[in-house]
Amino acid sequence: MEQVKLKNENIHTLFRASGLLLAVEYRYIREIIPYVEPVFFPCIPSYIKGLMNYLGEICPVISLNALSGREEPVISNRTCIVMLESPNNISVHIGIIAESFMGSAKIPEPGISAYTGNIAGFGNGSIAGAAKAGNDTALVFNPFLALEKLDILNLK
Repeated sequence: MEQVKLKNENIHTLFRASGLLLAVEYRYIREIIPYVEPVFFPCIPSYIKGLMNYLGEICPVISLNALSGREEPVISNRTCIVMLESPNNISVHIGIIAESFMGSAKIPEPGISAYTGNIAGFGNGSIAGAAKAGNDTALVFNPFLALEKLDILNLK
């Protein structure tokens, strides 16, 4: 079955990773899957936890904790992998380990305030701002800006 994408860019998927509540535009999300241990390969950067087979494609699995220098969380039944789809209309999928999936929220652009903090490893511009998501504050995250700086998209 082909996945239907919403046209509304105000819908964001919320998940916890690296101790943060992150909001990623729905157009970048392919699927949230239960955690599977990626296959480790030597001589790859520490933030790439390994590779996995996703729909017949070999994809890197990224740990934002390792990227930001934080300790890896204990894997639990809430741990999942957020499968991202490249915005460039090319078939590139990348997994991000999430401590938990929190659902989705409508975050209109006027609801996003400037974020002046710096999160180690995430790269400038990958945090677009902060927004209220229920009783919490989510950081609006563009994973592909962060991954471009790491040259992840050129692994193929």
